[in-house]
Amino acid sequence: MTQMMRAAGNAKDSGNRLKRFIYMMDSMTDAELDGVVPLTPSRIKRVAMGSGTSLEEVNVLIMCHKKFGKMIGKVGKSGLMRGGDANLAQQMSRNPNMVMQQLARSMDPRMLKQMGGAQSMMGMMKQMANM
Repeated sequence: MTQMMRAAGNAKDSGNRLKRFIYMMDSMTDAELDGVVPLTPSRIKRVAMGSGTSLEEVNVLIMCHKKFGKMIGKVGKSGLMRGGDANLAQQMSRNPNMVMQQLARSMDPRMLKQMGGAQSMMGMMKQMANM
């Protein structure tokens, strides 16, 4: 029972964290989001003030973005994304466990844990395949 309560709390915390990330990204310009303009300390402060978050939270967002970018690069090198989204959706429907094993090998285990584990990632991948 306590494990279920912890999982529900973690899901709620994750949802709140995601909402705060969205608020921060909404406070960024298109150039900042695209990485065309570097995020200087004054820009980070503006984003924090505009989103109602702290400087530390904006820095966490930037750190997570960098980690996610590295992970996506590894996934691309693993061949998982070869052929585009349609190929990934086809692979997910044929053998989802193989896709998850490839994804887990290319991800930092701590990041996988932060994202809710392999099963959560599987759900996310299925949702993205249906878009």
